[in-house]
Formats: sequence, C-alpha cells, structure tokens
Amino acid sequence: MQAKLTYYGVLAVLATTGAAITEALGGWDTALQTLVVLMAIDYVTGLLCALIWKKSPKTADGTFESKASLKGLIRKGAILLVVYIAARLDLLMHTDITRLAVIMFFIANDGFSIIENLGIIGVPLPEIVKNAFALLREKSDGLQGQPPAAAAADTNVGNKPEPPAPPTTGTNAKRPADEVNVHLAIEPPEDPAETYQPKHSAADLPDLPADIVEELPEEVSKQILEYLSHTGAEPQGLKGPKGESGEPGVTDAFHSDR
Repeated sequence: MQAKLTYYGVLAVLATTGAAITEALGGWDTALQTLVVLMAIDYVTGLLCALIWKKSPKTADGTFESKASLKGLIRKGAILLVVYIAARLDLLMHTDITRLAVIMFFIANDGFSIIENLGIIGVPLPEIVKNAFALLREKSDGLQGQPPAAAAADTNVGNKPEPPAPPTTGTNAKRPADEVNVHLAIEPPEDPAETYQPKHSAADLPDLPADIVEELPEEVSKQILEYLSHTGAEPQGLKGPKGESGEPGVTDAFHSDR
C-alpha cells in the first residue's frame, strides 16, 4: 500500500512539474513538441553512433564518453532555457514571434545533427527532408532579422485579409439605396392648385442600372411616375406601381426624354 502511494505521489509530482515547465516554455504546442522529439532523436542517435559504430563526432576517437554524453544533456537543457527566455520576451512585447523563431532555429539545428548521425549509421534521408530543415533555418533567420511587427505580418499571425471594396464605376457599380432616394427626392406642393415646380429637372435624373431599379421600393416608384408626369418625360418600362413583370415596385429600367 505504501509503495502505491509513493508511486502515485511521484507521478503527481512529475505531472505537476511537467505542466509547469511546458507553461513556462509557452505551452505544449506543435512547435515545442517537434523540438522535444527531435532533441530526443538526436541524443539517442548520437549515443548509437558512439556505442555501436564508434564514430561519434563528439569525441576524439569516436567512442562513447560519459563526459561527452553529459555535455549533450546540458546542451539540450540550455536549448530549453533559450526557449524560455524567448517566451518571456514575447510576453513582454505582446508577440509570439521570438519564441517561434528560436524553436524553428533549434529544430533545424537538431535536424541537421540527426541527418549526420543517420548518415554514420547508414540510413540515407531523402532530399526533401534535408530541404525542409534548410527552409526552417532560412525562415528562422528571416524572422530574427525583422522587427516584431513585420515578422508577425510575414507569418500572418492574427491577420485576416480585408474583403475587396465593391466597384464604384462601370456597369457593375452599385450605389446605396439611400443615395438613390436622395437624388430622386420629390417635394409635392402643399397647394394642389399651385403650378407644380419639381425640385429636379429631367437632366438631374440619374441613369439607374437595372439592378438598382429592381431594388427600388414602391414609394420611390410612385415618386418617379409623379415626377415624369409633371416634367413631360415619357416613361419607358414603368407601368404604375408594378413593372412589366407584374412584381411590386419598379422592375424595369427607364429613360427620360432629354
């Protein structure tokens, strides 16, 4: 019973410690996971080169040395320390570029070391894998040479492309309904016997595209008919509140005799 309690206690301590470490390193995301996996692969393949093939590039004679192995572990810990520093800098500057650039750099560095170790073991790697590590190194160098704002723009962090603005000229141009209503505003006289003087002349009537005319409300349609009846212009395609299609509102384009 005591052994089980000790076992679960150790697991709880390890889990808490691991969670605290990953949180300090900026979270257990894909970038950090990839880095940790490649660090482990690099260390294991380095041990195999020294223990079995006796061709370790870390020692003078290529054989295994505990001192060289210890240095390798310390070096891996120092890498995580640099990641921690980069994560703290990102928190200070409210970005996530520094940590990402550092992780990408060390992923590429460990990747090249793995390629070297596998070459000693006799396992060739496809060129696409080598090119991927080289590309990571280039992207990391590019991010390190830019200010945080420019680097964030390059990696599209939190940026969304703005939708294109609608055309303002041409046959596909659209105008807001409010703008159309303003141009077609008609003020009828208070006295019906008074000679009607329209606010606009026939030349002021805009050439409305068909898609705008179809969207005009019925009230605007009535105003257009009333306006044309007082100016003497001959409506074409306007048959009262309904167009030729029989639907409510103005459904056909019109032209005034100017």
